[in-house]
Amino acid sequence: MWQVSCSPETYAEQLNQQTYTPWHAYALSKIANIYFTIELQHRYGSQGLQAYALHPGAVNTGLQRHVAISQWINAPFQSLLFKTQLEGAQTNLVCAVSDQAVPGKYYADCREETFANPHADDAERA
Repeated sequence: MWQVSCSPETYAEQLNQQTYTPWHAYALSKIANIYFTIELQHRYGSQGLQAYALHPGAVNTGLQRHVAISQWINAPFQSLLFKTQLEGAQTNLVCAVSDQAVPGKYYADCREETFANPHADDAERA
């Protein structure tokens, strides 16, 4: 998992074409998804809603066709490195049907995960 800042200045910086990088933007989107999950669970959990932040892993969905050629040149190895779509869906299914899944938490590989970024599960920031 990428280490990213959670400060508003970092998000504003992403609008700057001189400092924008796709991977950093992706990492920020993951943090935003986690914050959204925490806040959604906080606001509507008492009404029966269960929200989970999920990371399916590297799944061979064809999304890689949108990246530069230098990043997909190793396409023959994708079947070895990437999960199938069915494998990638497993964490979603676990959260949907398991009584053990805790709403408002982050899940990867069918289990609750901790965050590389110490602010990622900060309810105050969410």
